[in-house]
Amino acid sequence: MKKRIIRQVSIQIPFKAKFAHHSKTRESTETIVVEIKNNNGNNGNNGNNNDKKPLSGFGESCPRSYVTGEDIQSAQIFIAEMAPLLEQVYSLDELKRLKASLTKEIDKNPSAWCALEMAMLDLLAREKNISVEKLLGLHSKTDTIPYSGVIGIDSFTAVLLKFIIYKSLGFNDFKIKLSGEQAKDLKTLKLISRWSKKVRVDANNLFTTPQEAIAYLLPLRSFIWAVEEPVGPHAFTDMKEIAMALKIKIILDESFLNIASLENIKGMHEMFIPNLRISKLGGVLRTLELVAKLEESNFHWILGSHVGEMSLLTRASLLISGNCSKALIAIEGGFSTHLLSYDPFFPNLKLGMGASIKNKSLLDSAGWGMKLIKKEGL
Repeated sequence: MKKRIIRQVSIQIPFKAKFAHHSKTRESTETIVVEIKNNNGNNGNNGNNNDKKPLSGFGESCPRSYVTGEDIQSAQIFIAEMAPLLEQVYSLDELKRLKASLTKEIDKNPSAWCALEMAMLDLLAREKNISVEKLLGLHSKTDTIPYSGVIGIDSFTAVLLKFIIYKSLGFNDFKIKLSGEQAKDLKTLKLISRWSKKVRVDANNLFTTPQEAIAYLLPLRSFIWAVEEPVGPHAFTDMKEIAMALKIKIILDESFLNIASLENIKGMHEMFIPNLRISKLGGVLRTLELVAKLEESNFHWILGSHVGEMSLLTRASLLISGNCSKALIAIEGGFSTHLLSYDPFFPNLKLGMGASIKNKSLLDSAGWGMKLIKKEGL
Protein backbone atom coordinates (compact mmCIF):
# COMPACT_ATOMS: atom_id res chain seq x y z
CA MET A 1 0.00 0.00 0.00
CA LYS A 2 1.43 3.37 -1.00
CA LYS A 3 2.18 5.79 1.81
CA ARG A 4 0.26 9.03 2.10
CA ILE A 5 1.52 12.33 0.69
CA ILE A 6 1.21 15.21 3.14
CA ARG A 7 1.38 18.87 2.19
CA GLN A 8 0.76 22.06 4.11
CA VAL A 9 0.43 25.74 3.30
CA SER A 10 -0.03 28.88 5.36
CA ILE A 11 -2.91 31.06 4.15
CA GLN A 12 -3.54 34.73 4.86
CA ILE A 13 -6.96 35.97 3.81
CA PRO A 14 -7.80 39.64 4.40
CA PHE A 15 -10.92 40.41 6.41
CA LYS A 16 -13.61 42.61 4.95
CA ALA A 17 -13.37 44.66 8.14
CA LYS A 18 -11.18 44.68 11.22
CA PHE A 19 -12.29 42.51 14.13
CA ALA A 20 -11.12 43.74 17.51
CA HIS A 21 -11.18 42.57 21.09
CA HIS A 22 -9.17 43.71 24.08
CA SER A 23 -6.08 41.58 23.49
CA LYS A 24 -5.94 41.56 19.68
CA THR A 25 -7.09 43.34 16.52
CA ARG A 26 -7.20 41.16 13.42
CA GLU A 27 -7.24 42.20 9.78
CA SER A 28 -6.54 38.78 8.23
CA THR A 29 -6.55 35.06 8.99
CA GLU A 30 -3.77 33.05 10.62
CA THR A 31 -4.45 29.66 9.08
CA ILE A 32 -2.69 26.52 7.90
CA VAL A 33 -4.32 24.07 5.50
CA VAL A 34 -3.09 20.47 5.41
CA GLU A 35 -3.73 18.10 2.49
CA ILE A 36 -3.22 14.34 2.79
CA LYS A 37 -3.37 12.46 -0.50
CA ASN A 38 -3.55 8.68 -0.87
CA ASN A 39 -2.26 8.34 -4.46
CA ASN A 40 -4.24 5.15 -5.10
CA GLY A 41 -7.86 6.26 -5.11
CA ASN A 42 -10.90 4.63 -3.54
CA ASN A 43 -10.11 1.51 -1.52
CA GLY A 44 -13.16 -0.32 -2.80
CA ASN A 45 -15.33 -0.11 0.33
CA ASN A 46 -18.71 1.23 -0.76
CA GLY A 47 -17.05 2.49 -3.89
CA ASN A 48 -15.76 1.55 -7.32
CA ASN A 49 -12.69 -0.71 -7.40
CA ASN A 50 -11.75 0.74 -10.77
CA ASP A 51 -11.57 4.29 -9.51
CA LYS A 52 -7.83 5.00 -9.18
CA LYS A 53 -8.01 8.77 -9.10
CA PRO A 54 -6.04 10.02 -6.07
CA LEU A 55 -8.16 11.15 -3.14
CA SER A 56 -7.34 14.04 -0.83
CA GLY A 57 -8.39 14.92 2.69
CA PHE A 58 -8.14 18.45 4.08
CA GLY A 59 -7.64 19.91 7.54
CA GLU A 60 -7.49 23.41 8.99
CA SER A 61 -5.41 24.85 11.82
CA CYS A 62 -5.80 28.21 13.56
CA PRO A 63 -2.72 28.66 15.79
CA ARG A 64 -3.13 31.44 18.34
CA SER A 65 -0.11 32.39 20.43
CA TYR A 66 -2.23 34.00 23.17
CA VAL A 67 -4.34 30.84 23.53
CA THR A 68 -2.06 27.81 23.12
CA GLY A 69 1.36 29.39 22.60
CA GLU A 70 1.46 28.29 18.95
CA ASP A 71 2.15 30.43 15.92
CA ILE A 72 2.28 29.72 12.20
CA GLN A 73 5.96 28.78 12.27
CA SER A 74 5.76 26.42 15.24
CA ALA A 75 2.67 24.75 13.79
CA GLN A 76 4.39 24.22 10.45
CA ILE A 77 7.40 22.65 12.17
CA PHE A 78 5.19 20.26 14.15
CA ILE A 79 3.19 19.27 11.08
CA ALA A 80 6.42 18.50 9.21
CA GLU A 81 7.69 16.42 12.14
CA MET A 82 4.44 14.44 12.39
CA ALA A 83 4.04 13.87 8.65
CA PRO A 84 6.14 10.64 8.53
CA LEU A 85 3.88 9.12 11.22
CA LEU A 86 0.64 10.08 9.45
CA GLU A 87 1.98 8.73 6.14
CA GLN A 88 1.61 5.23 7.61
CA VAL A 89 -1.97 5.59 8.88
CA TYR A 90 -4.58 3.61 6.94
CA SER A 91 -7.46 3.18 9.39
CA LEU A 92 -9.40 5.02 12.10
CA ASP A 93 -8.03 2.67 14.76
CA GLU A 94 -4.46 3.45 13.69
CA LEU A 95 -5.22 7.18 13.87
CA LYS A 96 -6.68 6.82 17.36
CA ARG A 97 -3.67 4.83 18.58
CA LEU A 98 -1.28 7.41 17.17
CA LYS A 99 -3.23 10.23 18.84
CA ALA A 100 -3.12 8.43 22.19
CA SER A 101 0.64 7.89 21.92
CA LEU A 102 1.25 11.60 21.27
CA THR A 103 -0.76 13.13 24.12
CA LYS A 104 2.05 15.32 25.46
CA GLU A 105 3.10 16.46 21.99
CA ILE A 106 -0.47 17.32 21.01
CA ASP A 107 -1.01 19.22 24.27
CA LYS A 108 1.79 21.55 23.17
CA ASN A 109 0.71 21.73 19.50
CA PRO A 110 -3.09 21.26 19.50
CA SER A 111 -4.03 23.41 16.51
CA ALA A 112 -1.28 21.88 14.35
CA TRP A 113 -2.46 18.37 15.19
CA CYS A 114 -6.05 19.45 14.53
CA ALA A 115 -5.23 20.11 10.86
CA LEU A 116 -3.49 16.74 10.48
CA GLU A 117 -6.29 14.82 12.18
CA MET A 118 -9.04 16.58 10.22
CA ALA A 119 -7.28 15.83 6.94
CA MET A 120 -6.81 12.17 7.84
CA LEU A 121 -10.44 11.76 8.94
CA ASP A 122 -11.51 13.37 5.67
CA LEU A 123 -9.33 11.02 3.63
CA LEU A 124 -10.29 7.85 5.52
CA ALA A 125 -13.98 8.68 5.06
CA ARG A 126 -13.54 9.49 1.37
CA GLU A 127 -11.77 6.17 0.83
CA LYS A 128 -14.90 4.46 2.15
CA ASN A 129 -17.21 6.91 0.36
CA ILE A 130 -18.93 7.85 3.61
CA SER A 131 -19.15 10.98 5.77
CA VAL A 132 -16.80 11.58 8.69
CA GLU A 133 -19.85 11.16 10.95
CA LYS A 134 -20.44 7.65 9.63
CA LEU A 135 -16.73 6.86 9.87
CA LEU A 136 -16.91 7.70 13.57
CA GLY A 137 -20.21 5.87 14.07
CA LEU A 138 -22.12 9.07 14.80
CA HIS A 139 -25.61 10.12 13.77
CA SER A 140 -25.59 13.90 13.49
CA LYS A 141 -28.74 15.95 13.69
CA THR A 142 -29.45 18.37 10.86
CA ASP A 143 -30.74 21.03 13.24
CA THR A 144 -28.97 22.47 16.27
CA ILE A 145 -29.53 25.33 18.67
CA PRO A 146 -29.32 28.79 17.07
CA TYR A 147 -25.90 30.46 16.81
CA SER A 148 -24.80 33.43 18.90
CA GLY A 149 -24.24 36.82 17.35
CA VAL A 150 -20.68 37.91 18.24
CA ILE A 151 -19.97 41.65 18.23
CA GLY A 152 -16.40 42.96 18.52
CA ILE A 153 -15.13 46.29 19.79
CA ASP A 154 -16.30 49.10 17.52
CA SER A 155 -17.99 52.48 17.53
CA PHE A 156 -21.47 52.57 19.03
CA THR A 157 -22.96 53.25 15.59
CA ALA A 158 -21.17 50.23 14.09
CA VAL A 159 -22.26 48.02 17.00
CA LEU A 160 -25.86 49.18 16.53
CA LEU A 161 -25.72 48.39 12.81
CA LYS A 162 -24.33 44.89 13.43
CA PHE A 163 -26.99 44.26 16.05
CA ILE A 164 -29.76 45.29 13.67
CA ILE A 165 -28.40 42.92 11.02
CA TYR A 166 -28.22 40.07 13.51
CA LYS A 167 -31.79 40.69 14.70
CA SER A 168 -33.07 40.79 11.11
CA LEU A 169 -31.63 37.28 10.66
CA GLY A 170 -33.39 36.01 13.76
CA PHE A 171 -30.56 36.08 16.32
CA ASN A 172 -31.55 36.23 19.99
CA ASP A 173 -28.33 35.12 21.69
CA PHE A 174 -25.39 37.55 21.83
CA LYS A 175 -21.76 37.71 22.91
CA ILE A 176 -20.32 41.23 23.26
CA LYS A 177 -16.61 42.00 23.46
CA LEU A 178 -15.81 44.43 26.28
CA SER A 179 -14.01 47.57 25.13
CA GLY A 180 -12.33 48.60 28.38
CA GLU A 181 -14.52 51.72 28.47
CA GLN A 182 -17.20 51.04 31.06
CA ALA A 183 -19.63 53.78 29.99
CA LYS A 184 -19.45 52.66 26.36
CA ASP A 185 -20.04 49.01 27.25
CA LEU A 186 -22.93 49.93 29.54
CA LYS A 187 -24.59 51.93 26.75
CA THR A 188 -24.23 48.98 24.36
CA LEU A 189 -25.62 46.45 26.82
CA LYS A 190 -28.59 48.64 27.76
CA LEU A 191 -29.52 48.86 24.09
CA ILE A 192 -29.12 45.17 23.28
CA SER A 193 -30.91 44.04 26.45
CA ARG A 194 -34.09 45.73 25.22
CA TRP A 195 -34.44 43.05 22.56
CA SER A 196 -32.51 40.12 24.04
CA LYS A 197 -32.21 38.63 27.50
CA LYS A 198 -29.48 36.18 26.44
CA VAL A 199 -26.39 38.40 26.50
CA ARG A 200 -22.90 37.50 27.70
CA VAL A 201 -19.66 39.47 27.53
CA ASP A 202 -16.10 38.49 26.70
CA ALA A 203 -13.41 40.36 28.63
CA ASN A 204 -10.46 38.68 26.86
CA ASN A 205 -8.38 38.82 30.08
CA LEU A 206 -9.03 42.57 30.42
CA PHE A 207 -8.62 42.88 34.19
CA THR A 208 -5.54 42.34 36.36
CA THR A 209 -7.31 41.74 39.70
CA PRO A 210 -10.70 40.37 40.76
CA GLN A 211 -11.47 43.68 42.50
CA GLU A 212 -10.91 45.57 39.24
CA ALA A 213 -13.17 43.15 37.38
CA ILE A 214 -15.92 43.34 39.98
CA ALA A 215 -15.90 47.16 40.01
CA TYR A 216 -16.10 47.30 36.21
CA LEU A 217 -18.74 44.58 35.80
CA LEU A 218 -21.05 45.55 38.67
CA PRO A 219 -22.99 48.23 36.70
CA LEU A 220 -23.21 45.78 33.75
CA ARG A 221 -24.36 42.84 35.86
CA SER A 222 -28.13 43.27 35.40
CA PHE A 223 -27.78 43.04 31.61
CA ILE A 224 -25.62 39.89 31.33
CA TRP A 225 -25.66 36.29 32.55
CA ALA A 226 -21.96 35.43 32.11
CA VAL A 227 -18.50 36.88 31.53
CA GLU A 228 -15.73 35.13 29.59
CA GLU A 229 -12.09 35.21 30.75
CA PRO A 230 -12.30 38.29 33.01
CA VAL A 231 -8.72 38.00 34.36
CA GLY A 232 -5.52 36.27 33.30
CA PRO A 233 -5.66 32.69 31.99
CA HIS A 234 -5.87 29.96 34.64
CA ALA A 235 -6.47 32.46 37.49
CA PHE A 236 -9.20 30.22 38.91
CA THR A 237 -9.11 31.61 42.45
CA ASP A 238 -9.65 35.13 41.11
CA MET A 239 -12.42 33.96 38.78
CA LYS A 240 -14.20 32.18 41.64
CA GLU A 241 -14.11 35.42 43.63
CA ILE A 242 -15.66 37.32 40.70
CA ALA A 243 -18.35 34.69 40.20
CA MET A 244 -19.34 34.66 43.86
CA ALA A 245 -19.31 38.46 44.26
CA LEU A 246 -21.45 39.10 41.17
CA LYS A 247 -23.43 35.84 41.23
CA ILE A 248 -22.47 35.32 37.60
CA LYS A 249 -21.21 32.46 35.43
CA ILE A 250 -17.60 32.45 34.26
CA ILE A 251 -16.86 31.19 30.74
CA LEU A 252 -13.42 29.66 30.21
CA ASP A 253 -11.52 29.93 26.92
CA GLU A 254 -7.75 30.38 27.25
CA SER A 255 -8.12 28.75 30.68
CA PHE A 256 -9.55 25.52 29.24
CA LEU A 257 -7.31 23.70 26.75
CA ASN A 258 -7.58 19.93 27.29
CA ILE A 259 -8.88 17.17 29.55
CA ALA A 260 -6.30 18.12 32.19
CA SER A 261 -8.05 21.51 32.44
CA LEU A 262 -11.11 19.74 33.81
CA GLU A 263 -9.24 19.03 37.06
CA ASN A 264 -9.01 22.78 37.75
CA ILE A 265 -12.81 23.16 37.89
CA LYS A 266 -13.80 19.75 39.25
CA GLY A 267 -17.11 19.97 41.12
CA MET A 268 -17.71 23.59 40.05
CA HIS A 269 -20.20 23.05 37.23
CA GLU A 270 -22.52 25.68 38.69
CA MET A 271 -19.81 28.33 38.31
CA PHE A 272 -17.73 27.58 35.19
CA ILE A 273 -18.70 27.00 31.54
CA PRO A 274 -15.92 25.86 29.15
CA ASN A 275 -15.82 27.35 25.66
CA LEU A 276 -14.59 24.56 23.38
CA ARG A 277 -12.80 25.37 20.12
CA ILE A 278 -11.80 22.38 18.01
CA SER A 279 -8.49 23.87 16.91
CA LYS A 280 -7.29 24.80 20.42
CA LEU A 281 -8.33 21.40 21.83
CA GLY A 282 -6.35 19.37 19.30
CA GLY A 283 -8.97 18.15 16.85
CA VAL A 284 -12.33 16.46 16.54
CA LEU A 285 -11.55 13.25 18.45
CA ARG A 286 -10.21 15.05 21.51
CA THR A 287 -13.15 17.47 21.44
CA LEU A 288 -15.63 14.58 21.41
CA GLU A 289 -13.80 12.93 24.32
CA LEU A 290 -13.81 16.17 26.28
CA VAL A 291 -17.51 16.78 25.66
CA ALA A 292 -18.26 13.32 27.08
CA LYS A 293 -16.17 14.06 30.19
CA LEU A 294 -17.83 17.45 30.69
CA GLU A 295 -21.30 16.00 30.42
CA GLU A 296 -20.43 13.20 32.83
CA SER A 297 -19.49 15.94 35.29
CA ASN A 298 -22.72 17.92 34.67
CA PHE A 299 -21.03 20.88 32.97
CA HIS A 300 -22.74 23.08 30.43
CA TRP A 301 -20.45 24.09 27.57
CA ILE A 302 -20.18 26.39 24.57
CA LEU A 303 -18.89 25.45 21.11
CA GLY A 304 -16.75 28.36 19.98
CA SER A 305 -14.54 29.30 17.05
CA HIS A 306 -11.47 31.43 16.43
CA VAL A 307 -11.88 34.65 14.49
CA GLY A 308 -10.90 33.92 10.88
CA GLU A 309 -11.85 30.24 10.75
CA MET A 310 -12.75 29.06 7.25
CA SER A 311 -15.63 26.79 6.28
CA LEU A 312 -13.60 23.61 6.83
CA LEU A 313 -13.41 24.09 10.61
CA THR A 314 -17.03 25.20 10.58
CA ARG A 315 -17.89 21.88 8.94
CA ALA A 316 -16.06 20.03 11.72
CA SER A 317 -17.98 22.03 14.32
CA LEU A 318 -21.25 20.81 12.77
CA LEU A 319 -20.18 17.26 13.62
CA ILE A 320 -19.70 18.28 17.26
CA SER A 321 -22.92 20.30 17.59
CA GLY A 322 -24.90 17.65 15.73
CA ASN A 323 -23.99 15.02 18.31
CA CYS A 324 -24.60 16.89 21.53
CA SER A 325 -27.07 16.94 24.38
CA LYS A 326 -28.82 19.83 26.07
CA ALA A 327 -25.54 20.62 27.85
CA LEU A 328 -24.50 22.64 24.76
CA ILE A 329 -25.91 26.10 25.50
CA ALA A 330 -24.38 28.30 22.78
CA ILE A 331 -22.56 28.04 19.43
CA GLU A 332 -20.24 30.62 17.90
CA GLY A 333 -18.71 30.91 14.43
CA GLY A 334 -19.96 30.44 10.90
CA PHE A 335 -18.66 33.74 9.54
CA SER A 336 -16.92 32.59 6.32
CA THR A 337 -17.34 35.35 3.71
CA HIS A 338 -19.35 37.49 6.12
CA LEU A 339 -15.87 38.30 7.45
CA LEU A 340 -13.33 36.80 5.02
CA SER A 341 -12.67 38.47 1.66
CA TYR A 342 -12.93 34.94 0.25
CA ASP A 343 -13.23 31.40 1.59
CA PRO A 344 -11.31 28.75 -0.42
CA PHE A 345 -13.58 25.92 0.73
CA PHE A 346 -16.92 25.20 -0.90
CA PRO A 347 -19.68 25.25 0.08
CA ASN A 348 -19.12 28.41 2.09
CA LEU A 349 -20.68 27.60 5.46
CA LYS A 350 -21.96 30.82 6.92
CA LEU A 351 -24.73 32.08 9.15
CA GLY A 352 -28.09 32.79 7.60
CA MET A 353 -31.75 33.18 8.48
CA GLY A 354 -32.77 31.66 11.76
CA ALA A 355 -29.25 32.09 13.17
CA SER A 356 -28.32 28.78 11.59
CA ILE A 357 -26.16 27.05 8.97
CA LYS A 358 -27.73 24.60 6.57
CA ASN A 359 -25.87 21.27 6.80
CA LYS A 360 -28.18 18.48 5.62
CA SER A 361 -26.47 17.91 2.25
CA LEU A 362 -23.03 17.67 3.89
CA LEU A 363 -24.07 14.76 6.08
CA ASP A 364 -24.68 12.68 2.94
CA SER A 365 -21.33 13.57 1.32
CA ALA A 366 -18.02 11.71 1.49
CA GLY A 367 -15.54 12.97 4.06
CA TRP A 368 -16.24 16.51 5.16
CA GLY A 369 -18.04 17.09 1.87
CA MET A 370 -15.91 20.16 1.19
CA LYS A 371 -14.01 21.15 -1.97
CA LEU A 372 -10.92 23.33 -2.09
CA ILE A 373 -11.53 25.85 -4.85
CA LYS A 374 -8.52 28.16 -4.53
CA LYS A 375 -5.54 25.97 -3.83
CA GLU A 376 -3.21 28.67 -2.56
CA GLY A 377 -0.07 26.65 -3.40
CA LEU A 378 -1.30 23.19 -2.33
